[in-house]
Amino acid sequence: MGKPVTSVRTVSAPPQAVFDIISDPRRYAEIQPDIVGIDVLQEDAEGRVERFRETRRMKGREAAVELRITERTPAKRIRFVSDAGGTTWDTVYSLRSEGEGTALHLEMQVRPYKFFARILTPLILPMVRRGIESDMDRVADHFSGR
Repeated sequence: MGKPVTSVRTVSAPPQAVFDIISDPRRYAEIQPDIVGIDVLQEDAEGRVERFRETRRMKGREAAVELRITERTPAKRIRFVSDAGGTTWDTVYSLRSEGEGTALHLEMQVRPYKFFARILTPLILPMVRRGIESDMDRVADHFSGR
């Protein structure tokens, strides 16, 4: 569906520290107050989360979505995929060392595959974009001490 949703932040921490937060939903929930629950559904042999259900509060309501971590390269890249509401949400975080910190880049591909999703997804994308910007701000703020 059209252009991907993207966002970039410079984070005042090394890539591994940033990766450690964004790759562990339990730790990420500690810095994102809109996340009200994380249910781990599957871990790998090393105890890393592979599949989980995230419950968020949005506009006073709670919504849960199941996500899978389908790709993980420590300190460099992580991919989350969700299938919700007739749409595949495919999100990749890329990390690159930049000076004393990290350039954190998010790209989300949104692919509706059901009729109503093709109609509704474009209408909710502005809300999704705001949520992504807020999430990226939370990561940057966490490491800047704000």
